[in-house]
Amino acid sequence: MGLLIFSIIILNLNIVSSIILWLNQKGYLAEIVANYINYTGYTYDVGLFHPKTIQQMITLTLLILFFGYKKDTTETYNLLFNTYYLSTILLILFSELALFAFRFGGHFYIVEPILITYLIYPFRQKYFVTGVIIIMMLLLSFLNYVILERVEPYDLFVNYPVL
Repeated sequence: MGLLIFSIIILNLNIVSSIILWLNQKGYLAEIVANYINYTGYTYDVGLFHPKTIQQMITLTLLILFFGYKKDTTETYNLLFNTYYLSTILLILFSELALFAFRFGGHFYIVEPILITYLIYPFRQKYFVTGVIIIMMLLLSFLNYVILERVEPYDLFVNYPVL
């Protein structure tokens, strides 16, 4: 949890964006990266209150609360957790430059569905709780991909085009 707080402090001090902008001014960045930085459509400030950032911080907090103090976690879980933790830190650190935040974070937050399975697994015998969690996840997916159209174009079963 300390690294999350530390990354939020670094974000508020504008250290990462200042370094990247300085590197860009000096001409040390590749031309394609410099073009992205100079184009405001890609370098807007995501902020800490972006739905993806909040989702990752909540998921990470739940993982720490449920599994953070157990000694019997597997090596696979530890690898997945550390990958997701790195993703969240990168998402926070680069949130002033949206393209970098989502590109760097995207390489690592792909483990999220597996980690959510770890959260659901202890409730496998409690069908009601498992059902509620699954419905919440489906509603979240419906919100992100159908209503808010986070990935365009996206056709889910609900609005699948008729041939």
